[in-house]
Amino acid sequence: SIEDRIKKCKKTAIYLRKYRADYIGILMKDAGKAVKEADQEISEAIDFIEYYCWNAQKIFACTELEVVAKGPVLITPPWNFPLAIPIGGIVSALLMGNSIILKPALETVMVSYMLAQAFWNSGIPETVLQFLPCKDNPEGSLLVQDNRIKTIILTGASKTARLFLIKRPDIN
Repeated sequence: SIEDRIKKCKKTAIYLRKYRADYIGILMKDAGKAVKEADQEISEAIDFIEYYCWNAQKIFACTELEVVAKGPVLITPPWNFPLAIPIGGIVSALLMGNSIILKPALETVMVSYMLAQAFWNSGIPETVLQFLPCKDNPEGSLLVQDNRIKTIILTGASKTARLFLIKRPDIN
């Protein structure tokens, strides 16, 4: 239910607050961030969760709308904001009832793994949020081309977006 998804996402925000120091450490180690930058990114990630949950409550309360899950969503976050940016995609996809494959940037695999753990520890099943570190080629390209993937959330270079569209012109 949407209530259950909102509850679990909000629990993820609580988890990030509780383990803030651990996330600061991994952002420093894995992404090369300074303490202040890492702390700001965690705050932004928590804000994203709360904002998307608030919006989902408003959307689902609107009886004129029909919300239909699209299907599996591939999330490909950038290396330079490996926590806050994918949170937005993960939470929005989860709240709308989609499953997710999180394919981290190879430079920041540990940040993405700890991010996935935050959701798993908050009750999101590993079958709903899957963590798949892999090379961009050939595995990443095969993911983009897989027709079972219904949506791709890319934060990255325009060049990468054009490449995705060449590999998968029908993708949303």
